[in-house]
Amino acid sequence: MTAQPIKTRILKMLKEDEEFRYAVAGLIGFTDILKRFEEHDRKFNEIIEELRDLRKEMSRITTYIERTSLTIEEEAREILAHRLRSRGIELKLSSLILPDLEINVYGANENLCIIGEVSTRAGVRIIKKLNEDVAKLSRNYPEYLREKTVKVVYTMQATPDTIQEAKERGVWLLKATEDLTQPPA
Repeated sequence: MTAQPIKTRILKMLKEDEEFRYAVAGLIGFTDILKRFEEHDRKFNEIIEELRDLRKEMSRITTYIERTSLTIEEEAREILAHRLRSRGIELKLSSLILPDLEINVYGANENLCIIGEVSTRAGVRIIKKLNEDVAKLSRNYPEYLREKTVKVVYTMQATPDTIQEAKERGVWLLKATEDLTQPPA
């Protein structure tokens, strides 16, 4: 008997006889390989499930951060409006969103505008960012500025360096309970 008819018979049996196919697979180690693949599939599916859980958790955290951020911005606008009213200034404060610029606190009347940032913990960088935003507003959107511009940062906590930077740059830095720097006259 030549090799060709034997090959043909073996291939036919592999296609048609499942028990024979598994016996041959076992002899050449495919069973071990299949078991390893099954184990990898199981571990892979566990990882996929963990990723789903992490995505859900990230979504909850993101939602919480967004709610908290909006809440502190709303608080900042309310407290700032109250402080302005106590000085005889009535302004409607909101955020200002332009194509290339977003300002957390903005309000204007005929001759005064308030431009501000809100941060839970204010560092020197936020004072610099506010000044950069005012400069950009002046260059690109001068119609939003008025004769007098008051720069303000509302925070829950500020470092001593931030307070000093705010004083030097004429920024009204305040918390809910106190003014950390004095507003411009």
